[in-house]
Amino acid sequence: MDLFTAVEAFTQVITYVMIVAGIPPCIRMLRTKITTGVPYPFFLAGCVNSVMAVGYGTLTENKTVVQINVFATACNIFCIVSFIYSSQQKSVPAKQLLGCTCFLVGAYFYITKVENPAYVMDTIGSIMLFCSTVLLLTPLLPVKQCIQNKNADSLTLTMMIPGTLCSGAWATYGFLLKDFYIYSPNILGVSSYICQAIAMLVYGGGKKKTQHLE
Repeated sequence: MDLFTAVEAFTQVITYVMIVAGIPPCIRMLRTKITTGVPYPFFLAGCVNSVMAVGYGTLTENKTVVQINVFATACNIFCIVSFIYSSQQKSVPAKQLLGCTCFLVGAYFYITKVENPAYVMDTIGSIMLFCSTVLLLTPLLPVKQCIQNKNADSLTLTMMIPGTLCSGAWATYGFLLKDFYIYSPNILGVSSYICQAIAMLVYGGGKKKTQHLE
């Protein structure tokens, strides 16, 4: 097995693991009807990103990107529908979903009817790059909370390690493909998780220190 095949296989496995890991919380949400703490905007952005990635993978004839993102789209749709069904205030998430749907429809119309065919791939890649960057910078949010509270309660190795491996795998895979739209956001993703690791090292004993002072 050559390096490219090995990296591609690992990228597929770790990505599927990360995607499937988001399903149990959604099932729990359906049972309890409690949506507190569920990252609904993350699911919306993830769905937009995976739909654009399916189009990008189709244009670049990359079956791996297409297959992974078809699965990711299905899982994101399941999480979105679960959230709306479980939410007491359904109008707000429904409007947000409508906004994302209109964005995708508008992007499809622009790409197929207006954009110069020579630039279609770059247009889709740019949209995908923006969405991926937003998603892969979200690990910085708990870092901010960690710094404010002076403890690392909001950080967990169960998400940090797989997240780092997943971003690192996609960054490596993108480099091997020489695809800027794939590797560049994932470099930011790895950097975000490194920031989490640093915050955990610095503030890992914050809670104990606080209790000791009390």
